[in-house]
Formats: sequence, C-alpha cells, structure tokens
Amino acid sequence: MKKSMSNKSISRGNVSQLAHKEMGFKEAGFKKSVGITVIATVMMAVLMVGAVSVMARSQRRSDSADSSSSRSSMSKRRMNMGNEIVRFENLKDRDLVVKGFELTERTRIDINATVAALGGKVLNAYGWILDAETREPVWLMEEVDTDSRGRSSVLRELEDHMTLPAGKYEAYFYVGHRSSWSGSISIGEIDDLEDFFEELGDKLGELGDELEVHLTDLFDDDDYDDRNDDNSRDGSERRRRLREKWNNGARKIFSIGEGGSLSKKELRALEMSISADAKTFKTKTFKEASSPSLDSKLDIVNFTEVNDDERLTQGFSLKHETVIAVKAQGEYSGSGNIFVDRGWIINAETGEKVWGMDKWSTRYAGGAKKNRYSNDTITLPAGNYVAFYMSDDSHSSEEWNAPPPHDPLNYGLRLSVKSASDRSSIGEFTYDPDKNVIFALDRARNNEYLTQGFTLAKETRLRVLCYGEFAFNSFADYGWIEDIATMEPVWEMTEDNTDYGGGATKNRVFDNVITLPAGDYMAGYVSDGSHSYRSWNSAKPSDPTKWGLTVYGVGSQSDFSSVKLFDEAPVGSGVLVSLTRVGDDEEVSDHFSLDKKTRVTISALGEGMNGNMYDYGWVENANSGEIVWKMRYRKTRSAGGADKNRMVTATVTLEAGDYDVIFVTDGSHSFQRFNARQPRNPQRWGIIVSSK
Repeated sequence: MKKSMSNKSISRGNVSQLAHKEMGFKEAGFKKSVGITVIATVMMAVLMVGAVSVMARSQRRSDSADSSSSRSSMSKRRMNMGNEIVRFENLKDRDLVVKGFELTERTRIDINATVAALGGKVLNAYGWILDAETREPVWLMEEVDTDSRGRSSVLRELEDHMTLPAGKYEAYFYVGHRSSWSGSISIGEIDDLEDFFEELGDKLGELGDELEVHLTDLFDDDDYDDRNDDNSRDGSERRRRLREKWNNGARKIFSIGEGGSLSKKELRALEMSISADAKTFKTKTFKEASSPSLDSKLDIVNFTEVNDDERLTQGFSLKHETVIAVKAQGEYSGSGNIFVDRGWIINAETGEKVWGMDKWSTRYAGGAKKNRYSNDTITLPAGNYVAFYMSDDSHSSEEWNAPPPHDPLNYGLRLSVKSASDRSSIGEFTYDPDKNVIFALDRARNNEYLTQGFTLAKETRLRVLCYGEFAFNSFADYGWIEDIATMEPVWEMTEDNTDYGGGATKNRVFDNVITLPAGDYMAGYVSDGSHSYRSWNSAKPSDPTKWGLTVYGVGSQSDFSSVKLFDEAPVGSGVLVSLTRVGDDEEVSDHFSLDKKTRVTISALGEGMNGNMYDYGWVENANSGEIVWKMRYRKTRSAGGADKNRMVTATVTLEAGDYDVIFVTDGSHSFQRFNARQPRNPQRWGIIVSSK
C-alpha cells in the first residue's frame, strides 16, 4: 500500500527506534540555477578579492580567540550539567534529528544550545521538544531567547530550563539548508504577478523550492497571521481584491533580499543538549512500549512520513455509525490558495467527499508558514469509504525545503478510532476506481476534441471526474456536458467548482456528483496544443491516466439500463439550415423557406473581440436583401476557451417567405485552425437555424 521509506527517515510508529536516533536528509540546494545569481556571485567575488588577504590575517586571530572562548564556555556548561539525556552534535546542512526520552517523575531539565540565525532575526538552525503523547510542543526555541556568540553574526547561544511532568518526550533539531534566503520580497513593476510566476514556473519545470516558499509569503495578506490562527474570510477577500488589482494593470517591482549560508565552521559549532541532576530523577529511553499517539492498534489508515510525489489510497468499511479521529498535516501554497500536500476521504459508493483539508479547517503546524494541520473528529454512517493522501514534488518527510512542522513524524494523514471495541467495527474494503464507469473520455492528448452522447431514460445521479488545465484565468483543457435540445451546458468545469489536481498548480480536477433529468446529452472534452497525457510541459496531475472526462454511475446498485450511449448527436427534424465546421477565409450560405409565420431558433458560434465580430453569421430576406437577424458582439456570451470565442442563441419570429443564411470568417481562428483556446463545441463553429 505505501512504499518503504528511505533509510534516512524515521520508521513509522516505531518509537523504540527514536531513542538516540538521528535523521538526516540528503543535501540539495537549488535544482535550477539562475543566470543572475551566477553573475552576481562573480561580481561579488571580484570586489572582494582585494580585501581577502587583509581579512584573512585578522580572521585567523579572531577565530582563534572565538574558538578558545567557545571551548571555555562549553566546558563550563558541561561542568554544570547533571545527567545528559539528549545531545545533538556533528550536524550537517538539512539535518532533522530526533531523540526520545522518558521522565519517570516531575523533573527540571536544563537546555543548552548553539544555534544559528541567518539574517540575524529568524532562526534557521534550532530545536524544540514535543510531548510524545499529545504531539504538542512543550518547549520552543525563539531568537529573542538567545544571545550572540562571540563575534559571530550568525551563531547564537541559549541557556534555558523548565520543569516537565513525568511522561515521554521527543527532542528535535533542524538545520536549515544552505540556500535559505533572508531578506524580504517587495512588489513592483510587473503586471499580473502571480500568474506570471505560475506560468514561468510551469514552463521552466518549476523555478525552485525557495521561490515557492517566498511567493507564499508574498501572496499571504499582511493582516493575516497564521501563528495566531486568525483564519478570517476577510483576509481571503483582501487577497482576492489585491490579485484583481494586479490583473487590472497595477505595475509593481519584485525584489528578493540577499541571503546567506552556514559555513562548515558554523555547522560544526551547532549543538543542543538536555540534562538534569541525576540525583533527583531517573531517565530511560523508549523501549518496547510506544507512545499511545503512535500506537497503530487503533489506526484505520496510517499515511504518515509521506514522501515527495506520493498518491496513497486505502479503502475501509464501517459496519455501523462510527466516530473517527482525523489527524492530518499538509503543505498549503498561499500563491495558489491550494493544499499541494493534502488528504481527503470519499464515500466509495457515491464518490462524494465526506472530509477534506482546506484553509479554514486547518491551523498553523509550526515551522514554515505553509505547514498546516487538522485535528478533527467526524462521524460516518455505515458504508464503504476511501482515504487519500497526495503530495507534490517537494517539502515532505523525504526532504524539507523549509522548516518542518513541529510534529514531522506524523506528516500525512491518520484515521483512528477511540477504543479497541470500536476497532472491531472496521472492515477491509478494496477500492476499484474504475467501478461503475459509464464512459470515459480520458488519456486526452494535445489538440483533442472528444465527445460522447448519452440518453437518460429517467432522472439520474452521475459522478463526474474531470481533469483539466487552468492558467491565466481560463481553462485550456476542460470538459462539459450539454443538453442537446437547448445546446446549453448543464455542467462544465469552472475555477470555482474544481480543486487542485496535483502536480503543477494549473492542474485542476472536478470530482463530484450531479443530477440530470431525463433527456439527451452530449459530453465533450477539448485540449490545446500542450500539457496533456504523456506530453506534460510541467508537473503531471495526481492521476495522469484520467486526464479528460469520466462519468460513473452512483452507488453499488447503479441502473445502467436507464443510460444509452450514442456517438453523433441526433439531428432534429426542425433543423432548417446547418452551416458548421467553417474554416478560415470562408463565406458559406444556405437557403430555407417558410410557408407561414414561424418562430425560429438561431444558434451561432464565432470570433469576436472588443465589441467587434470577425467570424459571424446573419439571416436575410432572400427577396429584399433585408437583414432580419445578425450576430452582434453585445448579444453574445463566452463560448468557453479563449475570451474571443463567442456564442449566441436567439429566438425570432419570421414571416412566411424565402431566407438566406450566411456565415463568414476571417483568415485565422476557425474550425481546426484555432490560434487560441478552442471553444466548448468547436465542431459548431458556424450557424444553425431550426424551427424548434
């Protein structure tokens, strides 16, 4: 079900292995280097060459004094220590280390540490202590509690103490990676800044983990303080208005402050120890008994210590109504307003989501601002369910690209019951994602137009799963379902009704249940010339094979006999003229006659911008040449895809007589030659006149 962890990770739920165990992660800086950084580095090197020899002589004397002072200070601290419970030393860049200890009685502990603060304000190498049972921090290290160490502008020293009750605890120490940035980000001369960086990241295969971290800070509202859990919707509205302002043409400046890195000498100096008077207490490390919070006996689902690029799935069955504890941690991207690492639960019979992570139901989890956690209790009726957890390609238990949450051992999703008696009501359930499929327009490639007609004999509930591409405020790859009689969509993908689909932020997914009355319908899916199945130009979605549209029956007793499929939409007997699939530089026409005064319906799909139409149609009296109806921009609405795709449906009353229908196109953007995102129904590019 879940692949085994790297030998550098901490074994799930095995607290006996936590004692005196260190967890290290492979060193990795930016995977993508930026030319400006190289140029700046060379320039700085040239400027500094002249000062190196002078500084070196001074620095050697300073280093010698600092080293002597440091050894003396550390020696004094160790002389004052009692029994040492925990010691972290010999640390490396990107290390996250943990050791467990148990206090057998109420005890005072002394904490001594040498830590680091790049930029002088924010600790990037620091420690904390967690209660192993409640999973809540009992001690956190803050920069204000530290003092400068010697002449170093980076290293800080801490001496602290506290009294803890008897219990089990976990001590952690984290070393921020060398490419950590200090400084600030400001806004300046770029239009549509958020979309610009999203698209740039997509095209370059992601600019780097740090950029994502700092863009998150940029797009979080200044008045929004995660640490105080001020999860007001007012903050979201302010951010929405800010983006709207950018989209309307506000021009600003983007700048990143200078950062720094820990030298090898500074890394060697990092350490943390926890000790107490051996005469007043006894200590022991974790042995066979593990913390109840990590006890898997009550677990229904345990997706913890999640790695990069994972999609975990587990089904379970409830024999009767059950109260379930849900603990989840994930990564929230403020720039995209999405959880890029997240968990959720669905009803396996209906496909409906019964629980999921969102900004308003989660809280700050410690470490980087993007770390969020949920601690919920939900009640589910008897039935079959599926738990999911999905992670993107960075910031996970495999490798943290920013400070980890306070409880990194439980990063992911855990579902559990409260007692062993409740555990007996849980059964196994094998989830088949392709069960009840009615039809699938999936694995969509570049420049595809896929359709499937279906007839419902009665009102029917359908589960619709649709993956698509959303960028620059519109869909490039998307699906829809329309009523053939009215040619109006009864369902379509929108930004509001879709969720993040994994991978690149532009991947969106709709997965929900809709209800349609009896009738004839046409489902469609259209894709542009890039980012599709097996041709991804940025990170692929969580389920690449489902790129497209899939429709399912709902429930184990789905009545497939009430659904019939067809390929071509039936042409009604009332169609008078059909001029469709019109290409570039064409003028097509047809003729119809009415023997009495008749109400006719005219549907047209063409190209228009800035109040003008370029591909359009009209109806004129064949005898007088009078135009009785014309496609005008102000009467049209969006037809999906590019903004210039326009459609109109109108009903007019015509006297008995002869009529000509004409449709003209210019030299670009027409059927099979669209130069921008194609509309929902590209095959209808043209005009249709019917008497119904």
